[in-house]
This record gives sequence, C-alpha cells and structure tokens, in this order.
Amino acid sequence: MRRLLLVVLPLLAGLFFAQTAATARESLLYATVGPGPILSLDTGQEKSVTRVKAGRYYIVVRDRSVIRNFHLRGPGIDRRTPVKKVHAYEWHLRLRKGVYTYLSDPQSRTKKRFRVV
Repeated sequence: MRRLLLVVLPLLAGLFFAQTAATARESLLYATVGPGPILSLDTGQEKSVTRVKAGRYYIVVRDRSVIRNFHLRGPGIDRRTPVKKVHAYEWHLRLRKGVYTYLSDPQSRTKKRFRVV
C-alpha cells in the first residue's frame, strides 16, 4: 500500500498543481510516458497534439514508468525526465516555431512529432 501511495500521490499532486499554477499567459499540455508503451502529448481531452501556436506552455509531464522517460526536443529545447523514476514534473517552456520531437530514450525508435506555428 505504501508503495502504491508513493507512485500515486506525486501524480495527483502534479495534476492538482497543473490546474492551479498555469497562468493566463501559458497554455496547458500533458505529456505522458508509461505504463507500458504509452507515449503521448495532449491537451487534457485525450486529443493528441499535432500542431500548436508558438508561445508559453505549462507542460505537466506524467512519468509513469521506471524503464522509460519523456524527452522533448525542438528549437532551443532539450528536456527529459530521468529513466528510473516515477514522478510528475512541471515544465514552463516557450515553444518557438518549428518541429518538435518527443520520445522515450530507451525506446528511441518510437518518435512522435508536432509542429509549432
């Protein structure tokens, strides 16, 4: 039970702070890796991101895997979570025009992309 709480509480805290900490100047995105082969970036309504406007973003990264990580690369950005840690992270990023790639480093053959316009 204690182990389950150690996994679930940080994820719930991340979701709570995502709703309260995002400012009017930032758009909210959710990045998820795990459990299993799940790798996604969405708006919170399960709609995968393929194109977004340039600007400031508050990204809640839900890292739910101890064997994978979430890695975001693009113009001026190269951010990643650690591989062996289940945790929720908060990133405040400015996305500039261009193509961005997200992947899990241990599974780097699976890459997903989105465009910032």
